[in-house]
Amino acid sequence: MSSPSEVDALCEKARDFHRQGQLAKAITLYEQVVEVDDAHFDAHNGLGMAFFALKDFDAAIKHLTRMTKIRPWDGKALINLGAVQNSIGDHKTAMETLRKGVQREKRCAEGYYNLGIAYRKTSQLAMAVSAYREAIRINPEMAEAYCNLANVYFDMGNFQQAVVNYNKALDIDPRLQRAKMGLASARKSIDESKKENNPFGRLVDLKKPHELQNPSVTDAPEMTHEERFKDQEAVFKLAVDIEESTEELFEQVRDELEVVLLALSRSIVRGQHGASTVHESHESYQEAVRKFARLRRTLKQKLARLAAHEESLRK
Repeated sequence: MSSPSEVDALCEKARDFHRQGQLAKAITLYEQVVEVDDAHFDAHNGLGMAFFALKDFDAAIKHLTRMTKIRPWDGKALINLGAVQNSIGDHKTAMETLRKGVQREKRCAEGYYNLGIAYRKTSQLAMAVSAYREAIRINPEMAEAYCNLANVYFDMGNFQQAVVNYNKALDIDPRLQRAKMGLASARKSIDESKKENNPFGRLVDLKKPHELQNPSVTDAPEMTHEERFKDQEAVFKLAVDIEESTEELFEQVRDELEVVLLALSRSIVRGQHGASTVHESHESYQEAVRKFARLRRTLKQKLARLAAHEESLRK
């Protein structure tokens, strides 16, 4: 066995065993393929998936990492690697891997779903919300994404939004047990928070002048419970938008602006391939600068909106 066609035939046979659930036989054949051709992408993918199914995560990571070396542009390989890194609890590494994966595979709901897990496990809850929302935007029928989004809202103490998203998950998959349990917990938390509110309000200390009891809010406008809730929702949404814009700006500087600037510098210093290459590098740099300016302008507008909102509450 040495020709590419023979190697591919052996890999296909391994896939047949894999589909039948005969993982040991599949692994044996996949390993024979990589012994002949260590750059066989599909064989490493098969080994990664088989070892993952057997919960041999170290072996799975080994082969998935090899895939990212064979095809560094393949976002799905990075996404699968990040999912396994999440499985072993290495969430910081998974977060970086998955960010690279979704940059290359922007329409992969699973990539954003796994990124949401990594963000939540590293306590970046607003970013987790953003990731799960993107997964849902790409695949509106992803019940697990709604359920995990609800879990994040629960962690934030936003039980109303948790209930909304648990219900959406159950609309898609009524058998999703995690969503049923989460919904019950969120409703219980809402009921408990209502009971904690004193129906008789707060008593006034007659021995203190009124303006000294809480001078910071003497002139503050009164808000109903519904108005306060809506205000909190609006501020939270704006905060999430600001965090997303900030992250996008940082990523653009790191992954695009810095790269084209270095390329331009090398072209000028080394004179690579003549003036045309320098011109192309300069054009790429100019485009990256324009994109940076747009992102920066968007971020400033959102920050101004937040500042204006805070100022309106003081009036």
